[in-house]
Amino acid sequence: MKVKSLIKFFYQKFLLYRAKSNLNIALNTSDITSNIILTAIHKTCSNHLFKHHIKYIDIENRRNNLLNDKSSIDFIDFGAGTSNSKRTEQDMYNGIKGTSRISKIASASKSLFWSSLLHDLVNNIQPKKLLELGTCFGISGSYIASACEGKYEFLTLEGSPEIAKIAKRTFEISGHNKVQVIIGPFHKTFHESLDHLQNVDFLFNDGHHDEKAVIDNFLISLPFFNENAIMVCDDINWSTGMKKAWNSIIQHPKVVSSYDLYTLGIVVISKNDHLIKKNYNFKII
Repeated sequence: MKVKSLIKFFYQKFLLYRAKSNLNIALNTSDITSNIILTAIHKTCSNHLFKHHIKYIDIENRRNNLLNDKSSIDFIDFGAGTSNSKRTEQDMYNGIKGTSRISKIASASKSLFWSSLLHDLVNNIQPKKLLELGTCFGISGSYIASACEGKYEFLTLEGSPEIAKIAKRTFEISGHNKVQVIIGPFHKTFHESLDHLQNVDFLFNDGHHDEKAVIDNFLISLPFFNENAIMVCDDINWSTGMKKAWNSIIQHPKVVSSYDLYTLGIVVISKNDHLIKKNYNFKII
């Protein structure tokens, strides 16, 4: 193992250990909803502190196959591109056509650690109506679906038809045929999906890394959230705009608690905007 890789490895283990220690303290003072979330984070950190525990081998095998697939596909991207892209609102509205290797697109999927956290979080919550913005190849969606027990309705939105086709195959392989992949730009599919679900318990926002879009989608979804609904926002430190979007969201009066994990953020939505806010901050890998 190279020196830089070794340093990174031990630094990540240090962050996990520190987060786990801080979580132990927070768990002793948290309310019921906070306890559910903090317990999920604690479990994921504990499982990954010394080694990875791969419980859902079919999903990871699918991930590895995609990561090794050097064939290329055409796609259309309605998102913000890279953190350094200067796309205009019109660019994102119309979509940008491109070609890329499947392996490169697959590398953008949530890692084993973050996928496991999504699984543990959903497993603790047991939401009945779930919505994901940004299907990609269906890796994180499969982890989310694998944690649902009994009756649930799960919609996941993907802008590119070619990417959605591969995601559907991922859900088939992982045995989650109940997941519905909705194809099209978010400005056409998001509100329609909310109207369909009506009462959302869990929202994973991982599809449009643009400050205005993230805030707008949050505000659009507010009337559709159930009491103590949970929204997970990915890549909250991905860009200056994403940092601003996250800070704007956690200051909203309907957000009763927030959990800043640096890469990923979690908020709890309440219909009561007079509750005292609780903000937790745990920098994790």
